[in-house]
Amino acid sequence: MNDERPTILDSAAYCSLSFSARALLFELVSQLRTNAHTGDIRNNGDLTTAPGRVQPRGLGDRATVRKAAKELEWAGLIQQTHIGGMHHDPNLYALTWRPLNGSPKLDFGLAGFQMYAYRNAGITKPLKKQKQQVKLSSPHPAN
Repeated sequence: MNDERPTILDSAAYCSLSFSARALLFELVSQLRTNAHTGDIRNNGDLTTAPGRVQPRGLGDRATVRKAAKELEWAGLIQQTHIGGMHHDPNLYALTWRPLNGSPKLDFGLAGFQMYAYRNAGITKPLKKQKQQVKLSSPHPAN
């Protein structure tokens, strides 16, 4: 089977990701659940980045997870479906290459979902990390 469209793993959006973002993406994919009778995914839109879920699996601190989630959103690979509170419910996400499953937890309707957003994210080639330029000047700015 030769499909003309690249797979997610071949996409420029995926190739541009940091290792933390890739790890978080695989964590979100691992949370997908299927209907036992039909085999259809039943919880896309209800995928969490809650520390209790991702930290035991090696995804680091909250800041790393938050940055990785923002990177995945920017690349169009996930879409936030629910904005969580401080100590209440967690942020929830959906994978954009799978249909969104309706849920009362969603902050928007099915019409607000951007299916295949990674194809329209404007990433045409993998991003290369730029070397940081080291300034050899005084740490005190001249006035």
